[in-house]
Amino acid sequence: NSVIRAQRVDATAALLNVASAQEKFFLANNRYALDAEMDDAPPAGLGIAGTARQLYDLEITDDGNPATM
Repeated sequence: NSVIRAQRVDATAALLNVASAQEKFFLANNRYALDAEMDDAPPAGLGIAGTARQLYDLEITDDGNPATM
């Protein structure tokens, strides 16, 4: 159970980091970052290479609707 909780914490922290970085990117660029800009350092990207413990791969997908991205 503690292993699963630790993995869940890693995933939750990563999602919160991506959300925060996306908001900062949006304020600077008037759009959200794409997956190709995830690893790039700010202000050109989010500067997020993955989760802290590297347990999960992060990917940003675009459904074509800027309101939901």
